[in-house]
Amino acid sequence: MLDILLLAPSDVAAFGKIDVKKIDADLFPLGIAYIAGFCRKKGYSVDVVDLRLFGDEWEQKLKNKIISEKPRYVGLSCVTPLIRECQTIASYVKTIDKNIKIIVGGPHPTVLPEETAKLAEFDIIVIGEGEFTVAEILKNGDLGKIKGIIYKESGKLIKTEPREINMDLDQLPWPTYDLIPINNYINPFFGKSVIIATGRGCPFKCIFCPSNLIGGGKYRLRNVKNVVDEMEFLYKKYGIKGFMIMDETFTLYPDRVVEICDEIIKRKIKIKWACDTRVNTVSEGLLRKMKEAGFRLIKFGIESGDDEILKIIKKGITVALVKKAVKLAKKAGLEVHGFFIIGHPYDTEETILKTIGLAKELPLDFAQFSIMVPFPGTEIYNMAKQGRGITLLSDDWNNFKKYGKPIIELPTVSREELEKFHAIAYKQFYFRPSYIIKRFFKTKPTEYLNLFNKALALFNFMKQSKI
Repeated sequence: MLDILLLAPSDVAAFGKIDVKKIDADLFPLGIAYIAGFCRKKGYSVDVVDLRLFGDEWEQKLKNKIISEKPRYVGLSCVTPLIRECQTIASYVKTIDKNIKIIVGGPHPTVLPEETAKLAEFDIIVIGEGEFTVAEILKNGDLGKIKGIIYKESGKLIKTEPREINMDLDQLPWPTYDLIPINNYINPFFGKSVIIATGRGCPFKCIFCPSNLIGGGKYRLRNVKNVVDEMEFLYKKYGIKGFMIMDETFTLYPDRVVEICDEIIKRKIKIKWACDTRVNTVSEGLLRKMKEAGFRLIKFGIESGDDEILKIIKKGITVALVKKAVKLAKKAGLEVHGFFIIGHPYDTEETILKTIGLAKELPLDFAQFSIMVPFPGTEIYNMAKQGRGITLLSDDWNNFKKYGKPIIELPTVSREELEKFHAIAYKQFYFRPSYIIKRFFKTKPTEYLNLFNKALALFNFMKQSKI
């Protein structure tokens, strides 16, 4: 009998079909792999399944696994647009074996624990990071003694006292890479890749971002040697040459980043890697050191091209800082990806066009535009519910998708206009002759097929948008 089977839900319902043989490395189920690693360290039998890999046959394949492994518990990690999908999976598991207890955690249950606990399909709700909590559930029959959960007893919901945030990430063993078909996770430019966490949490207070809702408002760091040991292990054992750093602000502490780079260089690990960060946490010297250590792609959260909007969303940056950081990154020989959001509180047609204009003005290699989604637990969600500069149009969690139909409108910009500007942003950025020529000559012949597929997907998006 297996102690726990941990599942990453299929996100087809939220994001559409994907190639199960080449899943984007950013979707690697790192969270449940960490929980599995910790539980295994404590002596429990575990397995991990990314249901995306099962494709359309997920029901039968999951049934076969449950029948063969007989888990006591099934655990699900859930983000907001997948809460209904998690209910479907949990309900299906119960039809196979009604005695299996369903544990659900992740961002959505953490910010809405009582609402999630009321759903009949779930038995135990984990609030916050799950490693210690899940291991204690497997050990302890008395749920009332376990911090950070809601459980059901005699038809009532019982919420235990909060669990302290784990400040020592080096206590955690590495994720269970051996339980996941790692070769299926691909970055289109780096090849076989995984995401890796060198730390958790974010100290910044952007009103739209749910990132610090689980781990609190402090950036907690792993030991540098531990991080590079993990990279080297994956490089040597699995041939992983691409790493996507998942920390929200990897360059917040430059001296530590330099230490990581020096360690990679010293060990002669020939890898390519990328990270997300902020424009006000980089310098030319730091970026050059990162490039020397194999760093290739930096992703900046730019969000808006209007300084007043940047103040409203508490981003803590200016357009001038954006321009400076992108210039420094290009000078260091890096590719730069910019994230932009359309539909901030009090955004107008003028400020949205300034955002699109900034994206075109900057020497970016890639730009990603999304329409604002006010996720529960964030400050902007409360603003949208109250109609303060932004209005929420749907309470259906299925609609809370970053790339779905807009679920907001603004005082001077309708839902339909937001959708139109979204399509215009992509058209004006990617269909510029200068951009197309530059991208073609920067692309290696081995990447032409990937570039063609991305262009085809963008063309289909434009066609559907009728822009």
